[in-house]
Amino acid sequence: MVATRENHNAVTGEVTIEEYEIVPEPLSVPQSLTRAKALVILQKYSLLETVKSVVAAKALTDGGVSQIRFDNCSTFDRHDPLLAYVASVTGMTDGQLDTMFIEGEALW
Repeated sequence: MVATRENHNAVTGEVTIEEYEIVPEPLSVPQSLTRAKALVILQKYSLLETVKSVVAAKALTDGGVSQIRFDNCSTFDRHDPLLAYVASVTGMTDGQLDTMFIEGEALW
């Protein structure tokens, strides 16, 4: 976005108009979401049932640990290995995960 500003020279009285670019600050990606926010975002993107299925399948290979973690966590951490696994199986990119965490944080 381009904006303009006036510059007033105190000595000469001359006024010049200068254009400059406004660069928005990058959005900060939250490192965790509450369980409720994470589940709402997954539902928004129609991923909740898919994620539950992936976790259930993973739990069959790890003695149920993944299912216990998923069912009982109070927060979802952005760099949790289980989340990375679910993302890789479902084809979610880092950018998509970041977007979901940003949107989740803004819910309430």
